[in-house]
Amino acid sequence: MANLVKIPNLKNVSRLMATLIGTGGKKVDPKSLTPMVYPYTVTAQLIHFPYKYVFKNAWLYRYMFYCYIGTLPLWFYISYHVNSKEAKKAWNAKKALDFEKEHLKEWEVL
Repeated sequence: MANLVKIPNLKNVSRLMATLIGTGGKKVDPKSLTPMVYPYTVTAQLIHFPYKYVFKNAWLYRYMFYCYIGTLPLWFYISYHVNSKEAKKAWNAKKALDFEKEHLKEWEVL
């Protein structure tokens, strides 16, 4: 069973990526592949961001994450009740009444 799962060697992965991406099928030495000095694209910046370090050392982000998880049931509860059929009927009735009042005012001015 252990023989079925093979963890790829990092050298083989970098060699494979070098042959598949941006080389036109030419063989490239994996040692010549260097990481970017500065990640210019947004995707590269997201990939290289030190999430573990920030979560460990910045209390603000850690507590924001905990508060988000803690208030998630509240948001589900509110969303469920706001989007119920009874609430939608009451909202439509209120808006229809407001619409009638505004349009009656326009005709009463004459």
